[in-house]
Amino acid sequence: TMMLDYKTLGFIAGSINPLLGAIALGTAFSYARRRDLAHRWAHVVALLTGVGFAYVGWAFKVSALWPTFSQNYSTHTAVCVALVSYLVFASKGLVRLSWPAIAIAYAALMLYQQYHTLVHVLATLAVVGPPVFLLHKRTLHRSQ
Repeated sequence: TMMLDYKTLGFIAGSINPLLGAIALGTAFSYARRRDLAHRWAHVVALLTGVGFAYVGWAFKVSALWPTFSQNYSTHTAVCVALVSYLVFASKGLVRLSWPAIAIAYAALMLYQQYHTLVHVLATLAVVGPPVFLLHKRTLHRSQ
């Protein structure tokens, strides 16, 4: 069997969020074109708000708050969670299951590459996941 080297795996890891972001933006703008005016921009706003929230968490990383808890905020995880949360609510059928599977594979790759520890990934998920999930559930459920 062929093993991919660290650099190749790093390239793959560095491509996940941009690819998810492109898919999410394409999905959001396709909804913006298809829906009536009242719901037109709900998808775009929900997506951007979720990703924005992930980056607000990054501000806590820069400040002294996050290290106070002896944790490392994973911006990669936070952005992935925001994008996947949006895609789960914006997708239909079995496609919905693929997004969490991609997020889990991405987390496994980050752990394998030693970018973050499991505790860092789970702590970030615990902080970012619930509010972003709730935002997308409430906003996108109404706009379907």
